[in-house]
Amino acid sequence: MKFFCEYCGNRIDAEKDSKCPNCGASYKKNQTFIKLEAEKKKQIQASQENAQKIFNHVFGIFKFSRIIFFMPVIFFIIIFVASIIMISNNDKKEPNYGDNNLDEIFEESIAEKEEQKTIVVGLDEYGETKEYKVKVIKYEVEKDKFNRLDDDYEYVEFQLLVENLSDYGISKEDVHCVVDGIAQTNYYSSGYSDLPMFINKGLTVKGTATFEVPKDASSYEIKYGDYVTIKISK
Repeated sequence: MKFFCEYCGNRIDAEKDSKCPNCGASYKKNQTFIKLEAEKKKQIQASQENAQKIFNHVFGIFKFSRIIFFMPVIFFIIIFVASIIMISNNDKKEPNYGDNNLDEIFEESIAEKEEQKTIVVGLDEYGETKEYKVKVIKYEVEKDKFNRLDDDYEYVEFQLLVENLSDYGISKEDVHCVVDGIAQTNYYSSGYSDLPMFINKGLTVKGTATFEVPKDASSYEIKYGDYVTIKISK
């Protein structure tokens, strides 16, 4: 599948590229990619349904008393039909959107992105986008188990709730902590992976993100993805 990167406009081939070859951005949430993936799934599902109909029809022709006698014939027909379906799926061309339509889809995706404004909320308040809503329930200082920190820093763990509001599964967004305009270091071994990488439709998940932050910080900014900022005063 070929489409445009929503960040830099470079053309991406999903069969070859795991991310944008120009800017390195992920395209898993690219609206064009999602539409093409959905179309591909529909084609596969339709082929499977046709195969099932053919299979049921073949077996409906024969009475139970003749099944054993015709078993080799039935087996051959099943293999033959399955081979045709596999060849058809491999040879099936992707939907021809054309360069003009691709440009329109790309512009539409950019427009949708520009419509989404950054949302700023406080502690235990939901920040909501079209796809999800997220909030920080609480935060607390964690012990420095390995004596890695300078005297001026401490580990702070933030507990988050993320709810999928979309009609499909979504990927977890990156979580960052900013103090006085400076992004803080994430402490990976403290339970950051509690937030799952993928959130199914209709689910609410709970997880943590822990950062090394200055002890004298008066407030934190937890940024979930590009659009939600949670401001927390100590």
